[in-house]
Amino acid sequence: MTVCTADYFQHYIPIFIWSILNVWRDEVGIFIYLRGELDDITKRALDVIKVDDKNVKIVENYKTDYPYMVGTTNALRFTTEPIPIEKLLVTDVDFFFTKMPQDLFNWHEEMHKSMENGCYVGHHGPWVRPHRPEICNEWRGEFERIAGGFVLLYPDWWEKTQWIRHCYDKMLENGEWGHFRESDEVMLCRFVRIAKLPIAPKVPFPRFLRHLHLGDFKDSMKTRYEDRSKMRKLLDPRCVNQFLEALSDNTFGKIIEIVSKNKQVQTILINAVRYCNSTKSNG
Repeated sequence: MTVCTADYFQHYIPIFIWSILNVWRDEVGIFIYLRGELDDITKRALDVIKVDDKNVKIVENYKTDYPYMVGTTNALRFTTEPIPIEKLLVTDVDFFFTKMPQDLFNWHEEMHKSMENGCYVGHHGPWVRPHRPEICNEWRGEFERIAGGFVLLYPDWWEKTQWIRHCYDKMLENGEWGHFRESDEVMLCRFVRIAKLPIAPKVPFPRFLRHLHLGDFKDSMKTRYEDRSKMRKLLDPRCVNQFLEALSDNTFGKIIEIVSKNKQVQTILINAVRYCNSTKSNG
């Protein structure tokens, strides 16, 4: 499940859906809440996939009356109405998922076993310090943040966090929350604390389960993707190879051609392909 804005971020949706179906086929359902309407580019790319309504649900015009601050949309992923499925993975829309030796859901399940009465699992344990203190003055010196990139929610999550989710949803609606980038991660941490939920273990997250994050290749992230030592910690060669192989797939190739009509997405994809090709050639 993800929530995204209706600007260029919506053009990741076809890539997101195609990669998920390529890995898990009909084993999963995909829920996407779009803060606006699908544009012609996204519709054309989705037509290529021939999306089945049984597997994919896209809700348009989701909470468009809420502010569009830097952290609002990501935070809305954790204040949505309950989704009645056994295991719900909350993530970002700009991931390209790949087939790995260990399944992402299975890894979270293993972590869940160590959490007594746990109703969620995060891919990263609690973070003690902020990475951007200049834009967030909310810190108290103890752990304040649980990474929101991959969070697996179980059915009792909705009941245990009901009132605190409602409170923060109102704060998001009124523009009282969402003013810094990690708003979703700080909010998620506060849900856990206030609802007295167990704290997810702080364990190393296998880099191959991080899959390929296209958001790493924005021009604003140039210092990250040009830092080879940093990217080696984030991006597994198997993810690189599968992304490059996917480009030769007729359906995926058509999707890329269509969404690249948006210049921002085009630049990000060019950066990603250029990096992946150079990494592959360098071994």
